[in-house]
Amino acid sequence: MLAGNASLGHSIDMRIECPACAAAYDVPDTLLKPGRPVRCVRCNALWQPDLPGGEPPAEPSAAEPLDVETPTLPPPAVEPVAEASRRKPPLRRLPDALAPESPLPGAGMPRRPANAAPVRAEPPLQARRPPAPPPPQTGLGASGTAPVVAWVASILILAAVAGGLVAYREAVMEAWPPAARLFSALGLR
Repeated sequence: MLAGNASLGHSIDMRIECPACAAAYDVPDTLLKPGRPVRCVRCNALWQPDLPGGEPPAEPSAAEPLDVETPTLPPPAVEPVAEASRRKPPLRRLPDALAPESPLPGAGMPRRPANAAPVRAEPPLQARRPPAPPPPQTGLGASGTAPVVAWVASILILAAVAGGLVAYREAVMEAWPPAARLFSALGLR
């Protein structure tokens, strides 16, 4: 079945039906070409729709100039919504799989085979809860003695290194001669 509906602009949508499952589609007339098959999305049937006017007019030769007048379409008639909804069911747009093969944007992109498994989206990620606050500290950290112990240990290590340098200053000055200037500046020569 084929019917033409004037829409806004100069494009005309053709209503085609699949002969196998009777699925109806609205297809822009620019996509329907004589001899070009279409495929039904519902049942995957391939057929050639009957175009109004039978055979297309012969292509004009390059020598003949074309006199084409742009037809002026009357404004669409407005009818009450209740009457329009009783007359015919709402129309569906043409799915990509039913559209005829044409050099449209994305025509070079590979298509997913009709018998391929459906693509499933990953489930949304669960929101993570913020980490639980650390348990109360017991032992050294609870009373604040840990930092004090660390400072005392650091001072004792530095004092031991300084005492070793003073006690073995002759060996240090032999191994590293610039240390002699340090010890003389400190009055330990």
